[in-house]
Amino acid sequence: PAAYYPILRAWNGLGERCGLSPGVFWGRLPGVAAWGAMIAAIWFLARRTLGGESGALVAWSVAASAQTADFAKDMRCYALAVPALAVCFFTLLRLNRLAAESALTRSHAARLWGVYAICAAAALWLHLLSAIVLALLGLWWLAAVLRGRLGRSHPFVEGGALAQATVLVVALPVVYRATAHVHYLQSIPLPWMTPATPGNLLRVFALWYPLGRGITGLNNGGVAAALPVALPVELPEGVAGALGVALALLGVATLVVPLGALGWARLRRPGGERRDAAPRSLALAGLGGSALFVAALWILDRLGGLQVFHGPRYTVLANPLWAAGLAGLACRAAARSGATIRRAWLLMLPWLACGLAGQALAVRTDALLRSVRTELRRALPPPGATIYVTPAELLPDHARLLPEYRLRPLLDLMRLPPGTPEVDILRIYHPWPELNSAYEKGLLYEIAVGRWSRESLRIRGHQAEGLHGQTVVRGRPTTWSA
Repeated sequence: PAAYYPILRAWNGLGERCGLSPGVFWGRLPGVAAWGAMIAAIWFLARRTLGGESGALVAWSVAASAQTADFAKDMRCYALAVPALAVCFFTLLRLNRLAAESALTRSHAARLWGVYAICAAAALWLHLLSAIVLALLGLWWLAAVLRGRLGRSHPFVEGGALAQATVLVVALPVVYRATAHVHYLQSIPLPWMTPATPGNLLRVFALWYPLGRGITGLNNGGVAAALPVALPVELPEGVAGALGVALALLGVATLVVPLGALGWARLRRPGGERRDAAPRSLALAGLGGSALFVAALWILDRLGGLQVFHGPRYTVLANPLWAAGLAGLACRAAARSGATIRRAWLLMLPWLACGLAGQALAVRTDALLRSVRTELRRALPPPGATIYVTPAELLPDHARLLPEYRLRPLLDLMRLPPGTPEVDILRIYHPWPELNSAYEKGLLYEIAVGRWSRESLRIRGHQAEGLHGQTVVRGRPTTWSA
């Protein structure tokens, strides 16, 4: 992403000028603030478009999304790109509604299309895959123009064409650099990417959309064989497996319950309630747009050789669309059955419950990470000691994680003063092989086989694994002697 890390660097610089030490809390603030602004914008736009009660349900449904909320505190480009895309979607929904009611004035259209263009350009500069979501929104706008048979001078047509053209012009530098990203995705193996299998395609909608990536966090060693769900909880295998299957079924229910209610209402009341088409448009655009986005990632990975299908992460770009689509489906089902909006809230209970469970899983994962950091500190020497770290590329990150120690690159062992009695080595495992220096690997090998020697020097080696910027202990510390 071209824009996010300069923004984060500037934000950290602001904190330093204000006397605040850069850290996780400060770094997460922009994403959390953007998430709050997104919910406020959805609350305003959805209530104006769908009515007070239905709009409130839509806003609450997006706010309850565990996947979206979890990535809001992730110091990556998703924290800002997801809110930008969500505002684009609801702005276009509002414009469609006003155009259908012939209530769209030029001044109102200019303001809304301006918001759309700014958010769309920001999303493109934050994450390249935003282009797929914006292309789908552009097709939605074009279909509305053709279906409504609006003239060229209509503010919906005129403003939309200007906004789309502006986004394309602003995105030209990003598109120019996209070829390098495509080459990277085709040439570098990414072992952490979820395989583009039919099962993982379905898991996006049954697990990762409703429950978030916490469902595939630290696992208990292969629980729930029928539905591979990894739970970050310490439970007996049978209990954990049953809980995993229950959560998976609850995730499936988030779509089956409102869809089944709408089908039942159509059978019971064929004529139904047809006065308000806004929930129907929201359901079709939200569910259809997010499903097409996920399908596009899956097809690009499966058939195009681009490693872009990562179910727990990349799909979050369209998660607010999916949540809003489910809420629109529930509102539509309640209207067709002649019930009040309370029926729609009941139909959304599985989604809201999944959001609560997913947030609990995410919080539990953070708690486990804190506990393993404590375990690592117990294994290391007393605070103030010097520890030699490999790979050296990750030293700045772990210097912030372990500020009470003096961390040095592993190759500094070559400059040890004579008579040093013992040293500690921290070897950090990670999924990026390009960070492993050949010199560091060679030195580790020489130490392990006893070829690297110093007079009566005792070497204690500590093994750890980098996980999402945190440190997780893998096994007990081992000791080598030279």
